Amino acid sequence: MKQVNFVLPPALKKAAGGYKVVYQYANALARRGIDVCIYYNSKKGENSKHIPAKIMFLLRKYITWMEPRWVPLNRKIKKVSIWQIDSKYIRKADITVCTAIDTVMPCYKVVSKQGGKLIHFVQAHENWFLDDREVDKIYHLPIDKICVSSWVAERVRQSCNTTIYTVLNGIDRSIFFRNSKIEKDDYTICMMYKSEDPRQVRKNSTMGISVLIELKKRFPQLRVYLFSVDRRPKNIPDWMDYTYRACEQDLQRIYNESSIYLCTSIEEGYGLPCIEAMNCGCVLVTTDNQGIREFSEENKNALISAVKDEKAMLDHLVYLFENPEKIHSMGQYAEESVKKISLDKQADKFIDILLKY
Repeated sequence: MKQVNFVLPPALKKAAGGYKVVYQYANALARRGIDVCIYYNSKKGENSKHIPAKIMFLLRKYITWMEPRWVPLNRKIKKVSIWQIDSKYIRKADITVCTAIDTVMPCYKVVSKQGGKLIHFVQAHENWFLDDREVDKIYHLPIDKICVSSWVAERVRQSCNTTIYTVLNGIDRSIFFRNSKIEKDDYTICMMYKSEDPRQVRKNSTMGISVLIELKKRFPQLRVYLFSVDRRPKNIPDWMDYTYRACEQDLQRIYNESSIYLCTSIEEGYGLPCIEAMNCGCVLVTTDNQGIREFSEENKNALISAVKDEKAMLDHLVYLFENPEKIHSMGQYAEESVKKISLDKQADKFIDILLKY
């Protein structure tokens, strides 16, 4: 039986897109009878709250045992919280998959010592805490890559000459589908809200809130559904519905009750929530954040504005509200256009690449 390791940063109690995709692929591997283990790097218990390292490690070990509760994980998959990424703590496997940029170099050292194959799963251009020169050094390592979109693959290709595959993130159509029992409201918009910490500032959620407040002045019947892994901040108006730590069933309901999905990101590696919403019949109103280019078609399933162009985004929403027939036709096309990007097909592509080694 083949063994596959995934190496992630510390386990999380809250939903995270990069983790979710790893869990989806781990589930698909386990269903094929492959021995899967997910390692969570506890980083020697380091933390910004000055909690003693050993206590922080035990806390992260407990979170590893409990989570993820926000997405199903096959019980056959092993989960291990490790003190650090080192060959002392990670088993030798046929294939090891690392994803977060800070896990790549230590995983490279482990696999170089143990043997097996290392794959770098690149889900974004992660220059949040490293500058481009440092990121390029990691891309330059002799490690084959799987990228989540064409633009990420092209960015990686500029810095390396290793084999690069592109596998788009897929929609779990058993959860995200158009529910005919739920009637959509033409004046309802949903949006993922992220706090403006260094890692999430690229989501540009503040601009989205500003656009929606202005839109409410022109269309008092506007309804807004926000969902987030962050607690509701004080700057969110009371009239906006806010779901904290929405589970997949919450998202399925929100997408189906909404007619428009709003994406304000400055940059996206891909944009999985966009296509989940589109498969539920939402029109995409978005910035040109690169990731959406894989599935958006201007004036067919999406209206696209320049990054940070608040006026253009507002104009697009006004246009749709003043032309509800466009909401209906574009929503139908959105659903049809992304159906081919199913999780099952994309997981098969991902696994087929791994099993080549």
